[in-house]
Amino acid sequence: MICNAQWSYSGFINFRKRIAKACGTDLLEMEGFKENGHPWEYPWIGTLGDLIPFMNHSDCDGHLTAKQCRLAAVRLRQVIELLKCFVKYNESLYDHDIINGTKLAEAMECCALERRHLRFC
Repeated sequence: MICNAQWSYSGFINFRKRIAKACGTDLLEMEGFKENGHPWEYPWIGTLGDLIPFMNHSDCDGHLTAKQCRLAAVRLRQVIELLKCFVKYNESLYDHDIINGTKLAEAMECCALERRHLRFC
């Protein structure tokens, strides 16, 4: 399965920042994004839950397991529904994220069903 979701590098980090914000977290304050950032076990992670492996991941290499994909896809779809609320208030910059985030969730679901990893490249 090829994932058809596409972002530029800056667009992908902005997508993940929007996801984090919708879950009550500032991604750029977290470990891996800021020197001495908050660890991912920290209570400040808000409601990211099963999206943590996706959020705390390289944007250009590595993979998520089939199990991580199964769990993340459910939460990602929930957060995408939150992002749709912003579109109603004329924040069209979310349109691209909603379309591609949905494609990403679909790819995660396929990886889970096929018991395959989702590779980042």
